[in-house]
Amino acid sequence: MKSTNRFITFVILSGLFALPAFLNAQSGVKPPTVPTPDKQQSQTQAGAEQLENIRMISSVNVETFARDLTDKGKLGYRLEKSLNYGGASPTQRYVAVLRIDPGNTYDYTYLIDPDKKKLEAKLNDEAKTGFNFASAYIFTTCKENHLLDLMAPGTNTEVLRMRKSDAIILERKNGNRDQTMEYKVIIAKVHLGDGAEKNIQGQIDTAIPQGFRPVKILVSRQGTFDFNAIVVAERNLKEENTTKTEYRFIKAGDKGMVKDINDLAAQGFRFVNGTHFGLMALVLMAKQAGDGTAYTLVNSQKYDKEFDKIVAEGNSYQGRIEGDMICGSSTVENERFVFAQNAGEKRQYKIADLSLTPAGGLTEDSWSEFRRLMIDNYQIKDIFAPGGVHVIFET
Repeated sequence: MKSTNRFITFVILSGLFALPAFLNAQSGVKPPTVPTPDKQQSQTQAGAEQLENIRMISSVNVETFARDLTDKGKLGYRLEKSLNYGGASPTQRYVAVLRIDPGNTYDYTYLIDPDKKKLEAKLNDEAKTGFNFASAYIFTTCKENHLLDLMAPGTNTEVLRMRKSDAIILERKNGNRDQTMEYKVIIAKVHLGDGAEKNIQGQIDTAIPQGFRPVKILVSRQGTFDFNAIVVAERNLKEENTTKTEYRFIKAGDKGMVKDINDLAAQGFRFVNGTHFGLMALVLMAKQAGDGTAYTLVNSQKYDKEFDKIVAEGNSYQGRIEGDMICGSSTVENERFVFAQNAGEKRQYKIADLSLTPAGGLTEDSWSEFRRLMIDNYQIKDIFAPGGVHVIFET
């Protein structure tokens, strides 16, 4: 009798354990794949190694930023992603993600508010000492003008007092003073409804056959209502017979920009980078594919409501059309996230909101979250800073 009861118990338990698989089979739902202990351990180990290879720094003003980059660069860490935010130029904070480059060292210097007409010569002078373009950061200064305030009492005169320029970070590898890069700076004065777009595109088309490739769009204030659009292009002097990629430069308001980007995306062009001057967006795209895709633009200040929704619709994060700074602002305005329809594997994202200590390091809670995501083998995709510093992780 006891044997019979044990047999009945065994049958019941076997049926209960088999029930989830049976239900999944009947519903057509594939049971979730559970990583093996070895795979989980391997992923954790890879994440821990990645964490060791990454450093984050935060600095006030570009001079301190270049010095902090060099301090870490001497240990083999290289600038990978960065941004600036908050306040006027002297008090702006710079945040950067650095990645180890084993066996190499780096040092950094900077150009602040360079005369754009002389920028090409300055970049090439620095290149002759081994320093090459690494990144650039827009900043805004607003001069007091009591005469304007008297002439237009009670009105907003910020647009008339606002001045825009850039801080540029330059990088040298292993102390090598040999010139490896040459630079060309393309400049066009922009008015509403003018031909600056064709002007810049024509100069890009001329530079490409010479081996140059555009790497960054800058802006500067020119006159009361106009501004200069500037494209920095570089040529690697050590490479011969480089592939001549086709590029397109776009100038449009945000609504027009969506259409212009997608018209080119349908032809195989892909987003490279972009920036804003007020509500005017400036974007570079490169011919990188034979098939088409579609882009979606989202205001970065709405990331908490829009990011996950756009990803769930089958899109992947590509980068940012950088925002603009206005007088008195502590964060960028009009910045846009760029998403593209997935052509391959679907990506997963986490956004970590980081808090900094007065000394510029991560708070204990922020470091704990940062460490957790890195050990889970998430990759740092981008950083942005409306209302604080945020890191976009991707896996």
